Amino acid sequence: MTSGPRSRHISAIASTDIAGNQSFAYLDAARADEFFAALKDQVLDALEVCAGGQAADVGCGTGDDVAALATRGAFAVGFDVSAPHVAEAQRRWGAVGIDFVVADVHSFPVRDETLDACRVERTLQHVTDPGRVVGEIIRALRPGGRLAVSEPDWETCVVCGGDPTVSRAVVANWIPGRNRNPRVGRELRGLLSRAGFGGMRVFGGSAIYDSFARADDVFPLARAARQAAADHVITPAAADAWLSDLQLASDQGAFLFAVTMFTAVAVKPT
Repeated sequence: MTSGPRSRHISAIASTDIAGNQSFAYLDAARADEFFAALKDQVLDALEVCAGGQAADVGCGTGDDVAALATRGAFAVGFDVSAPHVAEAQRRWGAVGIDFVVADVHSFPVRDETLDACRVERTLQHVTDPGRVVGEIIRALRPGGRLAVSEPDWETCVVCGGDPTVSRAVVANWIPGRNRNPRVGRELRGLLSRAGFGGMRVFGGSAIYDSFARADDVFPLARAARQAAADHVITPAAADAWLSDLQLASDQGAFLFAVTMFTAVAVKPT
């Protein structure tokens, strides 16, 4: 972690390099997506970041959301387990004095009662122990500090345009092997309550895509179909037919893919 005024109260350690599972292009596309852009703005407002406050982004990716925290006057630091992501974040934003740290947030490298605000987006779905991560965050927050967590519930996936039986089989086969905690969106309220947070507000919305190509970027439908065939959940012929039907539906304006995102905003009691 670089030194300087923006990080003077935050002490960090680096963990083992583990490459993230999301490409820079995917993160940039999500940031440009209308649904996620609106959600990010809503979360930033909910955190009530004040000038001079200490803020962190857990699972910071390429660092754009850390930069957004800094625009509110916060001393912002981004943490990510992926060394390539942190290097890219440093390349994009290091020149403006924002810090980024390679870290496993199961052991959050921040001193007790240091942070005023923390944001987490699409990260708890991948961690080994979401409860431990949330517990580390509340430890690091000052009394009255705020946390905002946004996570998908992958079991709410809707795919319209192909055989619904095949759709259910493909989605059900793909999710467990690609997300450690596919239902974490619906579990946020319980996770935060058990960690000791109060003043909680939970809201949700659906990310909706009417293009097969765009949906395939968010949830790799083609890869999932091929995997289902390889796992003998469906036949290769059924996979090919399903993908063809989805593309045809997309061309005809009849395709839809949706997944629900839940956000919980909470406060550490004073």
